Amino acid sequence: MNTRDSKLINKLLNRNMSLEEISNFLKVSQRTVRNDISKINNFLVKYNSSIKKLKDNSYSLTFVNEIDEKIFKNDLFSFDSFNFNEPKDRILYIKLAYLYAENYIKLDDLADEMFISKSTIQNDLKQVKKDLDNYDLKLKFKANYGMKISGEEKSIRKAISDIIYKTSQTYNFEDIGEKLLSYSQNKISLVRHIIIDNVKKSDIELSDLAMNNLIVHLIIAMKRIEKNIYLTIDMPEDLSEFNEYLISKSIVYDLENEFDIKFPKEELDYITMHLIGTRLSFDSEVTEKCSSCESSLLDMTCKKLITNVQSSLNCDLESDYQLYYGLVNHLKPAIYRLKNNMSIRNPLLESIKLNYPDIFKSCYNESKILNNTFNIVLNEDEIGFITIHFGAAIERYKLNAPKLRVLLVCTTGVGSSQLLKYKLKSKFNKRITIVGLSQYYNLDKFSDDDYDIIISTVPFNNNSNKTCIVINDILGESDFSKIEKFINNKELISKKKYLNTDDIFLDLDFNNKDEILQYMSDKLNYKINKNHNLYKYILERENIANTDYGNLVAVPHPIKPIAKETFISVGILKNKVNWGNNFVRIIIFLCLGENEVDSLDDLYERIFKFTDNIENVNKILYSKNKNDIIKLFS
Repeated sequence: MNTRDSKLINKLLNRNMSLEEISNFLKVSQRTVRNDISKINNFLVKYNSSIKKLKDNSYSLTFVNEIDEKIFKNDLFSFDSFNFNEPKDRILYIKLAYLYAENYIKLDDLADEMFISKSTIQNDLKQVKKDLDNYDLKLKFKANYGMKISGEEKSIRKAISDIIYKTSQTYNFEDIGEKLLSYSQNKISLVRHIIIDNVKKSDIELSDLAMNNLIVHLIIAMKRIEKNIYLTIDMPEDLSEFNEYLISKSIVYDLENEFDIKFPKEELDYITMHLIGTRLSFDSEVTEKCSSCESSLLDMTCKKLITNVQSSLNCDLESDYQLYYGLVNHLKPAIYRLKNNMSIRNPLLESIKLNYPDIFKSCYNESKILNNTFNIVLNEDEIGFITIHFGAAIERYKLNAPKLRVLLVCTTGVGSSQLLKYKLKSKFNKRITIVGLSQYYNLDKFSDDDYDIIISTVPFNNNSNKTCIVINDILGESDFSKIEKFINNKELISKKKYLNTDDIFLDLDFNNKDEILQYMSDKLNYKINKNHNLYKYILERENIANTDYGNLVAVPHPIKPIAKETFISVGILKNKVNWGNNFVRIIIFLCLGENEVDSLDDLYERIFKFTDNIENVNKILYSKNKNDIIKLFS
């Protein structure tokens, strides 16, 4: 039935209309109206109904009895929701027709309902079968009867639930039920209030998403139970001692009394499992009863997951206890869900992938430790939720990152220096800290290690190795943009990940410099642009001058930038090797990106501070943990 047919039927349900009125209403000719009525009457036969012309020449929609009229109006909700000129609507309608059906349905009958050709519906059926395969559901054919769904009832309900989720763009479940489940708004609203009232009386807390999923689950269950179609599941454990069981029992009691329906024990158990798997956190009682969520094993696994993701993203997350407790609390119900083949949808999944691609990729790769430990398979929805926890931790990490240390040099007196100080604070307060105010002649009181940048009101001969930005007009705005640019660049560089665990080589056993350079060059050549040979350019630079700088450290680097992007690599020798001027045990490969446009002062400063500090050198020499080495360069 197309949109025009639905409009006409809805109009005739309310009042009779003349041929001319119908023609004007539908904006088609009277001849087209007659053809439409003839076509609709063929469809109405199964409802013992028809559109008849009365003695006053008006047209009326009539039914033999009230039962047929009620069934028709119920079905009409579904027809109104679909535009059968659109393939996606036809495919959706066909799927729902077979998912809801108790018996076989002939394809010809469905084609007649949608007023489409047999070839069209056969073509749509290809996609329907493909979609149903995702749930291990098949269309079983029987000669002279048609087809019906073959598969587990649990899978059928999951398919219906997913259709509702994907079709709806709103939390208005009354609207969802009316259109896709053929339930009235009042009935859906009543189910919703019964569930919410019972959950509110309990001590469990559900997210809005989990609450909505529970409502849809129960609406689908009621729809199936009304047709005497029930779940058959093997329960892994006795759930009657869980608090969620009592809440489920109370919900079922209210639904049974309100709708004159009977829930079998299997349905009650499944509602209980749904509540356990979707609550926001587990208390100690639930944790003790859920063998799949053994605390000590989960604690260790979460810590390992954090360590692995930290290494991948190159930032300190192990000290973030909020991340740790958040993951533990999330994963307890998540593991329970997955062990019991239950799923939860993540409405933010696509946004998470778009806005946190690196974090999602890292969580996806490192989630294998959870899969292997608990014998589960985390899907993308679950990994998306884990990504949210790590994304929040990264944001906290950024907020807690050290601020840029600023030394102010002002030659025009206390008043102007205070004005500059507070103007800087008003613009960059969360990003800088002012470590001191000085006259030019007093600059020698400050060590280069005390600050990151000098901001001055006048140009002067800067003998430090730190950048100096001159503010010519304190009251203006243009000079402050230079500070903004410097801070942005400094933050960008500090967040860049130049060293990865894959590029750290421990316990290298070589006897001379050339062997070491050849080995590390071969390992790192994949990071070099085509038509360039890392070993060749490293040797060219070594032939000009040795790159050993004392403290057992050498920093070999190509004679020119040839890398795809800037990176460093670290090699630790078992025994010291003569590099030319000094003996060496630590090799820091420095390779600049061929198209590098950012200032690398911060990176050079990190390397210089490391090579100049014998304490850091000793830490690396005795470290067996690659993550500890990365921290020293961060």
